[in-house]
Amino acid sequence: MWVILLGLVVGVSAAFVLPVVGLVVLAVVVLFGFFWRVGLSRAGVRGRLALGLHLVAAGALAWIAMESCFGLIGRRTPAPSAAVVTALAQDVTRPGALTAADRSAVIAYANGLQFADSTHGHAPPDKYHGQWDMNLLDTLGSIGLVAPEENIHRTWRRDLAWHRGRVQLRITIVSAPGHPGSAVNQDGILLYPGITYVWVDSLDMTNGDSGTARALYIPVDSTRPIQRKLLHVLRGYLWNRAVARWTPAQCWDCVKYDWCH
Repeated sequence: MWVILLGLVVGVSAAFVLPVVGLVVLAVVVLFGFFWRVGLSRAGVRGRLALGLHLVAAGALAWIAMESCFGLIGRRTPAPSAAVVTALAQDVTRPGALTAADRSAVIAYANGLQFADSTHGHAPPDKYHGQWDMNLLDTLGSIGLVAPEENIHRTWRRDLAWHRGRVQLRITIVSAPGHPGSAVNQDGILLYPGITYVWVDSLDMTNGDSGTARALYIPVDSTRPIQRKLLHVLRGYLWNRAVARWTPAQCWDCVKYDWCH
């Protein structure tokens, strides 16, 4: 019994530091407990109890590993209303079909999301969930900020499929003091002073490593036009948080394990 207890202690301790190592250690302990306990007691009460405890511990540590190491468990990006999805889906076949009311509904949905920056009360300046980026745009002092929605690394592919989608990114252009500011051309997309939300839908993975999706760049300023772009989705390495960067151009983690640009 002391061998099993020692193994459980080591497995639990390792799981908080190196989750994968902890799970391996725990798996060995579970197998040892199964064959040793069940073999001696012929699956008696003590044997079944020991095995049950091992399985509970294994499940708990697997949960810890998926959250702390892989970021697969936790809050997901809130889904938009059916009206928002329907309106944006119509835009696929009829670009420019969004009415003023449709656009207002999309902006209202986006305004209710939380982005990975340091401006929210629940995230002090020195600690935030995910990574955002800032870039100096010109010699006047104009600044561009890009921030992903906090939970996009847990987005499922079906969330971005046909007739579905999510706001994934918030882009903010801050003009230099005393300067009216002008649009910034970023890979063919004009980003105007103020906030622009990026909606992603129609994800189509042609294979396990690459695919395409559609992005709508929707400025909060209703006088600015909505722009559209085809995104190339590339399979990348595993992240456990939302990340956005100006370089490479507007690269962000839009589906777990995948990078869009």
